[in-house]
Amino acid sequence: MSDIIKNSAQLIYKNNKISNQINQFDSASDNIERDLIEQVALLSTINEYAWKQRCEEFIESMEEQSRIKHSRLSIDNRQSHVSHGSRV
Repeated sequence: MSDIIKNSAQLIYKNNKISNQINQFDSASDNIERDLIEQVALLSTINEYAWKQRCEEFIESMEEQSRIKHSRLSIDNRQSHVSHGSRV
């Protein structure tokens, strides 16, 4: 009978040890999952910032090109008037 009690105690000990290991694994798994979620959120924020930055740079470039084109058109228009005036 004492062997049965001894074996039962050993099985209970092993079961508790395995349960503790499973709990530790679950806790570590939860931490890893939380870290991954935080990294994804950070990456998303970085991507959004980079995309916004590229859009702002593109808009600035388009505005600059528009100013250059507009000023060229103004100069061409004035030259056209001067040229027309000299012909008249």
